[in-house]
Amino acid sequence: MSEATEAEIERAQAAVRAARTKVGALKRSVLENIAANMPEKVEAIAKRSAHKQPDVTRELGKERIDEMRADLAAEAKRLGDEFIGAIDEIDWPRAESSYSRVEARHIHSALFAKFRGRVSGPTDILARYGYFKTNAYHRDIPQTLPQELYTESDFNELAAALTELGREESGLDDARAADHKAAVNELWGD
Repeated sequence: MSEATEAEIERAQAAVRAARTKVGALKRSVLENIAANMPEKVEAIAKRSAHKQPDVTRELGKERIDEMRADLAAEAKRLGDEFIGAIDEIDWPRAESSYSRVEARHIHSALFAKFRGRVSGPTDILARYGYFKTNAYHRDIPQTLPQELYTESDFNELAAALTELGREESGLDDARAADHKAAVNELWGD
């Protein structure tokens, strides 16, 4: 290892560490933001259902509506905690080369893959309170989708940081390759 290639590897490693630190903080920030906005998002899902089925809403009355909203608030808290707790379980997108980019939609895809089918709590609660038609053959309960619980445009800064991390990792790979080439050339007598 020459001094020049060693210095370049050390610089690249430091850049990768800094980029990973930034990405880690932004992942946490994104998930905490989702959790903080979860009550509003869950409330919006419930209110849409209440407006679509006003007869059910009237039949429930103020007291039962308040009870349902309290159950929904507890579910929103649970879902928010689940998002934050999944930080290391999410298959976060990566920039595979210095030419590729991570975009907000890629982060959405990662969250969708992780949480699809796991966020039905709000609609399950609404169904318990009488929303959605049911009969012996079919239960018409819409599935809550992950994207109803966050705003994709909130992922732009994390997407840029993931792209930068990919570039820094690619730069580290290049520095290591240059070092290997220099070592072989030196041993070869070139």
